[in-house]
Amino acid sequence: MKKILSIIILLALIMSFSGCNNINFEEEKDTQSEEDKIKSAVLDLMKTSESQEDPANLFAYFTGDFQITNFTSSSDGIKSIKRKEAVTHVDLGSRSYYCIEAAGNMFYASDRNQSAEMIVSLPLSADVPDSSTIFTVFGMDTSSLYPGDVIADEPDILTADMLSVSEDKATCNFSKSYINTIAKALCKSMGFTNSVTTSFIEKYTGSGVYSVEENKVTFDIKIKDKKIGSIHQITEYAIDDEGKVYAYSYLEYSNSSAGITSPIVAEVEYKDVVYRDSDPISATITMKNSSKSSVVDGGVTIKFVDNIETTFKLDCTDLDSRSATATRKKKRTETALGQSSTYNYTDSLVLDLGKSSSQFQYTEKDDAGTNTSIKANKVKFATSPAIVTPKHVTDKITSYIDKNFP
Repeated sequence: MKKILSIIILLALIMSFSGCNNINFEEEKDTQSEEDKIKSAVLDLMKTSESQEDPANLFAYFTGDFQITNFTSSSDGIKSIKRKEAVTHVDLGSRSYYCIEAAGNMFYASDRNQSAEMIVSLPLSADVPDSSTIFTVFGMDTSSLYPGDVIADEPDILTADMLSVSEDKATCNFSKSYINTIAKALCKSMGFTNSVTTSFIEKYTGSGVYSVEENKVTFDIKIKDKKIGSIHQITEYAIDDEGKVYAYSYLEYSNSSAGITSPIVAEVEYKDVVYRDSDPISATITMKNSSKSSVVDGGVTIKFVDNIETTFKLDCTDLDSRSATATRKKKRTETALGQSSTYNYTDSLVLDLGKSSSQFQYTEKDDAGTNTSIKANKVKFATSPAIVTPKHVTDKITSYIDKNFP
C-alpha cells in the first residue's frame, strides 16, 4: 500500500501539463476561418505547454546540501542545521538530532550522552535522493512535486485533424485517439502492465476540451473497474492575458482489491507562473491531499481523516536573492466509540537570501498556540561540511529500518 500511495501522490503532482513531455505538434495556419483560428490557438497553447519547463523545477534551487547558522532566536536552543548527502544534523549543543533519508523515508533519531533514540519516520512521496529540499527536512514533503529527473515518454503527435470546434465556436474537443495517449500516460505512471493498460483503454471514459474564453485545456479521465479500481484524473493548463501560466492536476484513487477502500485524493495547483524564456522563475504552488486510515487499540477502532494543504511561493528571479514562503495546514479528525475530536496544525517557513539578516524563519502552531519558533541570519546552499553520524545513531536507525521495513 505504501508503494501505491507514493505512486498516486507522485502521479497527481507530476502529470500537470508542464510535465507531459515530448509532444510533437503540427500546425495548420493556411486558412483564416474562425474554426481554423481556434484550432491554431489550441495547438499554440499545447505547444507552449510542451516548450516550457515544469514550474516544479523551481524546487531544484532549494535542494541538496545546505547549512543554516547564526541563530538569533530558537525555542529549542538550536545552534545550526546542516544537510550533507541525505543526512541532516540539528545541533542543540548538549544534544543532537540526526535525520537520515533511506528506504523512501526520513528517519529522525536523537543523540544525547552517547545514547540514541528513534523519534519519528516520515514517508517521502518519491524515493529519489536528489528530490529532497530544505522544506523536506521540516516535514514539508516536496518529493512528489519535484521527483528529480523523470524519464521522458515517447513523443505524441497532436494535429489539427484531431480537434473539432463546437457549433457555437466556444469550445474545441480533442479526438478519442489523442485522449487515449493521455490515458496511456496515466497507466504508465501507475505502473500498469500491458494487459491492464489495454483493459483500461477499453473501459475508461474521458474528454479533452479547450475553452476559447479561458484559453484553457482540460482533460478528464475516469474509470471504475473491480480489478483496476476507481480512478479519476483531471488536468488543466491555461495562459492568461498577461502571459502567466495556470496548471492544475487532480487525482482520486481507490481499489478495494488492493486494500485501498477509502479514496486517496491529491491535488496540485500552479498559479501566477512567470517564465524567463522557457524556464520558470517564480510561481505559487499549492498541493492538497486527503486520506483515511484506522488502527485498533485495545479492541477499540480509531479512525483518522487527514486533510493537508501546503502552499509554496517561490521567487528565483535572482538566484542570489531567491526567496520562498511555505505554509502547511493539517487538519486531523479522530473518531472512536462514536466520539470525534479535531486537531489543527500549522507550520510555516520563510526563506529570503536577499536579506542581510533574518534570512530564515520557521514556526509551528497547534490549537494551543505556538510550539516552536526559530530564526537565523545565515543560509547557504550547495555547501556544507561533512557530517559524521555517530555509530550508535546509525545502528539505531538501521535496526529500526530492518525491523519495520523488511
